[in-house]
Amino acid sequence: LTSSELPRPGFLGGEVYAAEAHICERLDRVDRMDPPLSRLDLEKQYDEIGRDPNFAREALGKSYECSFEDYFQDRTFVDPLDPTQGEDAVPLCPNGSQKSVTIRNVREWVDLAKMFVLYEGVIAQAMAFRDGVNDFFNPDYLRV
Repeated sequence: LTSSELPRPGFLGGEVYAAEAHICERLDRVDRMDPPLSRLDLEKQYDEIGRDPNFAREALGKSYECSFEDYFQDRTFVDPLDPTQGEDAVPLCPNGSQKSVTIRNVREWVDLAKMFVLYEGVIAQAMAFRDGVNDFFNPDYLRV
């Protein structure tokens, strides 16, 4: 699963692409620094990335300033396309509605959200489409 198949910022679900392309990429660069940062310095860098007010402008193409922490403050580990982000949303992991997305777990959220958007969500749509076609046409006549 790659970011190239994800919706872009400005479209429903574009936050997944933005988080991966802008936040995860920056976190990865910090993790790969040579020489490696101390645990304390690593935590400081993560916090800086999370509080950077340019996230909304740079990652999402917004006309206002907003950090990752502020933009994702109500985001949980549930269907990234569900605006409620609550207990009724499809969880990405056990107890997903109780798990907030943070700068320290955003990579896990991106991986699970990509799997949901690009695989599980598409499969459900394809099955619903097939069922709809089967309502009108005998499936035996459609086989090649």
